[in-house]
Amino acid sequence: MWTSVCGGCRIILLSLVLVVVVSEVAGQTFVALPCYDKPKRHHKIQNIISCYEQTVRKDCTTHAFIIKTSTNATYIVDPKVPWLKKLTIKCPLVISKRRW
Repeated sequence: MWTSVCGGCRIILLSLVLVVVVSEVAGQTFVALPCYDKPKRHHKIQNIISCYEQTVRKDCTTHAFIIKTSTNATYIVDPKVPWLKKLTIKCPLVISKRRW
């Protein structure tokens, strides 16, 4: 198959294949993160199984905490609520998709 294709054409074809593969992989590295824009001042939430801190980023201007409970409920909590500081569970940052 390659014997009928010129030497320069091989390089062009291989380069094209490489570009397609790299662009396909690079396109899947960024995930669109949700932006919860209406946090509420909930009373203390019980049975918390996980929480994450949403920080301000380029595509999201709201600082909030996303809390999930054992009943699969999700709460978007204002970071200024006093009981939030007393949580025994750590709330890591949501991974941001910043481009440097």
